[in-house]
Amino acid sequence: MDLWLYILLLVVFLLLRVPVAFAMIAPSMLYFYSHGLSSGYAISSIVNGINSFPLLAVPLFIFVGTIANHLGIATRLYDFAKALLPRLPGNLAYVNLGTAIGFSWISGSALADAASTSKVQIPQMLKAGYPYGFSAGLTASGSLMSTVMPPSIPAVLFAATATISTGALFAGSILPALLMAIGLAVYVFIWVRLHPEVSTSRRFDGAMLRKATVRVLGPMLLPVIILGGIFSGLFTPTESAGIAAAYMLLLGAIYRTLNLRVFWRAAKETVVISGGILLILGASNLMGRCSPASRSRATSESGSRT
Repeated sequence: MDLWLYILLLVVFLLLRVPVAFAMIAPSMLYFYSHGLSSGYAISSIVNGINSFPLLAVPLFIFVGTIANHLGIATRLYDFAKALLPRLPGNLAYVNLGTAIGFSWISGSALADAASTSKVQIPQMLKAGYPYGFSAGLTASGSLMSTVMPPSIPAVLFAATATISTGALFAGSILPALLMAIGLAVYVFIWVRLHPEVSTSRRFDGAMLRKATVRVLGPMLLPVIILGGIFSGLFTPTESAGIAAAYMLLLGAIYRTLNLRVFWRAAKETVVISGGILLILGASNLMGRCSPASRSRATSESGSRT
């Protein structure tokens, strides 16, 4: 089986909307069979692609994002940003952006960010007269910061596969994430200037701000614990993911929003999302073996074992 046929099959499977992982695995297995390589070696390649201690942080950070979604953390961040920016023209747009920044420090997952913040912010912006396209677009764009801002799940995946320091990658990704936030803030500023009908403001309420600040202190301590522990060398990124998950469960118990049903739903979502990501990662490792150099190395390894 030539590589051009392999690529053709991969493209055909993707066009047929076969799940990405299986679209990668199927032509890879055919490639292995056509060159006399065992299926056991192919399966071991998939397993070895995800058999990494740093990758344990992926399901843990995903769990942090999903449990934060179910515990109503986004609502607390939204109330705080709304109380902090009452007199700013177009304040709900900036509140949307501020909530996305705050949640990105917690979840590390754009999916969890978009799912949680959209339920809170889009209805409020529509009620205030913002167009649906702008509200949904700003929410979706803001959620993309979670893929860059630590603790970013894609950064953990990249660090594990490229064998580089996760802490160093986290440190280097803070500035790009802040630049994304500044770019979105500039866009919001220009858009609000062009649409003065939504430039509403309200009176500053100190009592509301104090109450919102108290409600948000717990969630905002989480990025301090994660990044502070990693950068100080107190614990590894994988250990920080476990600590973050335990801290989120503790917050849920303190806020009395955690019960067995919430825990089960968050755990089930974590398994589904993590399974898809790790299966794709293992399939990509198998794809990397489908080359003449990798084939000769696999043949020699199979011969040495026999």
